[in-house]
Amino acid sequence: AAALGALALRRRRLAALAAVLAAVNLAVLGVSLIPTATAASGPAAGSLRVVVANVEVGNTDFAAVERLVAQTHPDVFGVTELTQPMADHLARGLPAYRARLVRTQHDAYGIGLYSRRPLLDARVEHLPTGGPPTIAARVLVARRPVTVVVTHVHTTFAGSIHARQLHALAHASLGRRLLHA
Repeated sequence: AAALGALALRRRRLAALAAVLAAVNLAVLGVSLIPTATAASGPAAGSLRVVVANVEVGNTDFAAVERLVAQTHPDVFGVTELTQPMADHLARGLPAYRARLVRTQHDAYGIGLYSRRPLLDARVEHLPTGGPPTIAARVLVARRPVTVVVTHVHTTFAGSIHARQLHALAHASLGRRLLHA
């Protein structure tokens, strides 16, 4: 729907970004519904398992987040709507995820990245300038650096900030690298 809206407004780049995000979303949902032999036998060589969860601001069901990590066993775990109480709990509850970058907030835009793999580079950027935090980090996969981005996009009901945020993501150096990867 966002891609069609952007096309109607003649915003081709924004439409392309929305289509790419929708395709990724579809791929993730579709992959989780299809059983595979590699899932049962463990991760493939050169693979990276990434799980991102919106833990919902104000959520105090810390055990549910721990269960999610235990069930999915990601290499990298991204968290949106991260508050300080949840971050404090995850610091204790995820001891295998030593590499981390966390920016808590009291609103829905706190963010965190927890990794079992060393982070080559990790930074927080505000896209657009002054906007919500986005984490960009690099990890090695089959001896090659891969960029992982965790962000919480504003709802379409937020008005122009939604479009400005997507535009900033598409034009940031991390966005171009991901779109061409």
